[in-house]
Amino acid sequence: MDNTSTTIQARLEAVQAKQAEWQQEFDAVREDARQECLRLCKLFNFTTSDLELEASGKKTAKKATKLPPKFKNPEGEETWTGRGGHKPQWFVDALEAGYTEEDMRIK
Repeated sequence: MDNTSTTIQARLEAVQAKQAEWQQEFDAVREDARQECLRLCKLFNFTTSDLELEASGKKTAKKATKLPPKFKNPEGEETWTGRGGHKPQWFVDALEAGYTEEDMRIK
């Protein structure tokens, strides 16, 4: 190895040593924060549900917002948002009976 390679190698090793030291410090601070969170949760009797967390520690998915209907059955009370994997049977039947999508659209 020439002198330049040796210098680069030494610098790299120094940086890696600092990186390992900083990672240890980060892990220690993180553990202290976790312990404080646990202490507060116990103090106030929080549950994962209260904190909107799953047992894994990840945030739970928000419930879907109910969408307003876009279509109404011209021969009944059923409605449809126009979304989903398939058209409702009443919608298909109405199309076959001669109604158009526009006829069934809620204005």
